[in-house]
Amino acid sequence: MIPIILSFLFTCAITLATSSSSTIPKSVFAYYIVENSAHQDIKTLQNHINLAISTGIDGFALSITKSSIMPSLISNIFEAAGDFPDFKLYFSFDMTQIFDLAIPIEGIQLYHTHPNYFKYKGKYFVSTYGGEMLKFGEKTTNEGWQKNFKQK
Repeated sequence: MIPIILSFLFTCAITLATSSSSTIPKSVFAYYIVENSAHQDIKTLQNHINLAISTGIDGFALSITKSSIMPSLISNIFEAAGDFPDFKLYFSFDMTQIFDLAIPIEGIQLYHTHPNYFKYKGKYFVSTYGGEMLKFGEKTTNEGWQKNFKQK
């Protein structure tokens, strides 16, 4: 099932990357569901990265959930990516499962200096799924994200 999903993601990403008429270089990322790597060793993860590179993918957006096995899976993916210096990774936090910003902040603190972590204009790049209504104790959603995440 995973090879089929990866093939679909790579096909979509390549279509997007080649259909742009802009001459500005752009990075193409495939969404990588980290929990699906639970039973994969470093070699298998490296094969996934190699397949991604061979189809024009520049990196993986790592889908991060609240799971007790997530730290070891993330560690394995970053270890596997270490052999591919131009392949980049960034976190995409599933905020439908993560309600505490400690998880995203800890992840970034652990991996922001890793050479494979993706930066955009010199800043560490992250994305989220959901979370648009989370205020983290502040009056508005924007204040919650600004005070509790962006400024950290």
